[in-house]
Amino acid sequence: MAEVGSWNNVGYLNLASFDYIDQSKIASIDGVTFPYSVVADISTIYVIGTTTTKPRISTNYGASFADISTGTLATSRSATGHQNGTYQYTITTDRKNIIVNGYSGTTSHVSRSHDGGSTWDVSMYSSVIFDFQGMSRDASYAYVGEWTYPTYLRSTNRGYSFTSSGGFGGSLGPLNFAVSNDGRYVYTGTPNISSAPYSSSDYGVTFAAAGTTTGQHKLVSCDGSGQYVWAWYTGTHGAWLSTNYGVSFSRISNASGACYAGMFNDMSLLFYGQVTSGDASAGLWVSTNQGGSWTRITWPSGWAAATTNVSWSAEKKRVFISQSTANKSVYKLNDTYSGWDLLTTMDVNVYGVPGTSEYRDEIAVADASYNVYNVNASTGARTFIYSHGAPVIPSIF
Repeated sequence: MAEVGSWNNVGYLNLASFDYIDQSKIASIDGVTFPYSVVADISTIYVIGTTTTKPRISTNYGASFADISTGTLATSRSATGHQNGTYQYTITTDRKNIIVNGYSGTTSHVSRSHDGGSTWDVSMYSSVIFDFQGMSRDASYAYVGEWTYPTYLRSTNRGYSFTSSGGFGGSLGPLNFAVSNDGRYVYTGTPNISSAPYSSSDYGVTFAAAGTTTGQHKLVSCDGSGQYVWAWYTGTHGAWLSTNYGVSFSRISNASGACYAGMFNDMSLLFYGQVTSGDASAGLWVSTNQGGSWTRITWPSGWAAATTNVSWSAEKKRVFISQSTANKSVYKLNDTYSGWDLLTTMDVNVYGVPGTSEYRDEIAVADASYNVYNVNASTGARTFIYSHGAPVIPSIF
């Protein structure tokens, strides 16, 4: 277990060495505040989403799993690996506050935990199946939405409760959310609205159409400050970049067709994956100068662009590619951002998109036999953690 606090040479407690301080439980004596409750060395947390049972969680490095309480609902939509842009059913920003969406039939729930997954309750039920989530880094602000429903829900209390907060025009809602570290800037991808995406600069209180782009079915991602914003497309409209908090967007010249796009939180790397089959510009394009210039990295030999999934860790500064049900290999972008390193080769084909972590240099990979493995993102060492009788997609925190 990691050290929980230390004393300096003049007898004062060094708060900087605490792994986690629960700011909701602060005591004060003679005007001096100190942590009342401390959670140290939080284990790797896995959330396993399935289509046949309740979502499951492990808080002990995968040694054991337990059902997440979903109240009266028996099944859950798949949990999805962090930072792949679509279908974010599970999200956490500090490994203590976790929100999981799920559904049974046409009724959905939002389950929440505020102690690292040890205990759960249901924040709300809805007749709308919510697919998408976003959360600020300190978990103060959280959002859930669904693209067929014109209203999004907003929480200002770490997911304890949600309120309806308006819509985005027309009859459709958000495709996904991207949130700045402090929660002030929130962006949403939207379907079938050619002037979107939408943006908020007031912590999600109000949204307005961001700078005009071309095409539909937009997804979004942003850096930690919220200044740099991608609007990207899984269809035929490429990737568009804003450097001014979504006020205006410019289409990246080589980004045609279907794309995935992201960046590291500190903007040390900006990238988009061109995944249209047969496109002469297919590959991962990277920029180390905030979009000033771009370098193309071709896909690995024999790699099929059209089935490529791109996922990443914005904090650990990792980019991964895989092909669901089509390839056994997972590659990572090398440390010089110039090519691919083979990370691991599974026994059978990869299933879904690997889950990435913002806290540990690890990913969670499911295979087509519905087994889940932890893979060390530095060494490629693979450890079995879970098996299920139906398709599973893991999240790792």
